Amino acid sequence: MINGHVFLQGLTDAQVDLHLDEYGPNVLTPPQETPEWQKFAKHLLGGFSLLMWVGAALCFCAFGVQHAYLPDAPNDYVIIMSVV
Repeated sequence: MINGHVFLQGLTDAQVDLHLDEYGPNVLTPPQETPEWQKFAKHLLGGFSLLMWVGAALCFCAFGVQHAYLPDAPNDYVIIMSVV
């Protein structure tokens, strides 16, 4: 009772049931999770990893050109490509 007034707070059980049926429970929805394949692709193709893939592709191309002109060419580019 405040200043002579009686305040009734809250909902009746019938109102609670009605609101629960209409709006659902008062809970937070969990955040949406990122699929594992997207996480893997992000690590595989993001940032410095992408530069390493480009370097490996360039080494592969350089080996192909060198091997086309010199059949007994050393395998230096293949070794670098496998390290990258």
